Amino acid sequence: MRNSASVYLPIGLLSLALGSGVAIGQATESQSASEAPSAPLAGPRVAEGPRTAGIVRRDFDGTVVLPEFSPEEAAFEALNLGGEYATPEQRAGAAKAQEILATRRRLLDEFVIDHLQLLTELATAKGTGNRLDQLALFQKAFTALAPLREKGTLQQQIHAALPEADAKVFDQFLAAFWKAVEDNRGTMTTDEGTTPGRFGARAQVNLKSLGNEIRASYERVKESGELVYRRLTEGLRLTPKQQGALREVAANLAKAADQGASKEDHRKFFFAALRQLDEEQRPTFIRNVKQLANM
Repeated sequence: MRNSASVYLPIGLLSLALGSGVAIGQATESQSASEAPSAPLAGPRVAEGPRTAGIVRRDFDGTVVLPEFSPEEAAFEALNLGGEYATPEQRAGAAKAQEILATRRRLLDEFVIDHLQLLTELATAKGTGNRLDQLALFQKAFTALAPLREKGTLQQQIHAALPEADAKVFDQFLAAFWKAVEDNRGTMTTDEGTTPGRFGARAQVNLKSLGNEIRASYERVKESGELVYRRLTEGLRLTPKQQGALREVAANLAKAADQGASKEDHRKFFFAALRQLDEEQRPTFIRNVKQLANM
């Protein structure tokens, strides 16, 4: 079995694949933190600092760095609804929003596990420059990500979870951020070397943010061993005991791979997994191992 690090290589190109047309790196210009809107809230308040700062962060040359993940998650975190002075209503709203974000991460994890080949094809198409292939693959990815949109946009979902006053501030943070992206689209370029329109600028940032989320999702499923587990057990009907044992083997394999496991180490993991299976299950497992090694 090949060093499992090879399984993870295609995701190294993920941001290129999902960021087709993006030439802005991690930064766009936006309004200053002091310009971000704020709104008075009734009742006990969280600390004023995080609320007025919004989600705008500038780097050394004055451009505003994009949030690490989605702007919506950044705007929610900026509300600091878990702070010392948060009301019970605010804490309840924050818990609902956290559940929404956890569900989104779970759906993205499932997408990565189930569509690793599609992500690889996206990266390849980006490298060839074939726009028709890229569009066809993006359509497949868009369809596969439909569960993310079933309950509305992420902004709509988080807005609905929050108390009215906090939801208003949340929307103001995002409105200021997106207006800044649109106003500073001159710092962006399309694949054709032109400046995008307002919609194009927002689309570029959205693609970059989604790419960051998927990359983070990939790291989660890789480090937990869930990606390897799902690939190795595809097509197998396992008992709860077998599932637990094989998940443990997969987690140990993922950890060992990050530490530079040898071929002998991989053989040990292979036979440790094989011992958990009966004679009928082993041919399918061995086929899965070969497929995984060739990815």
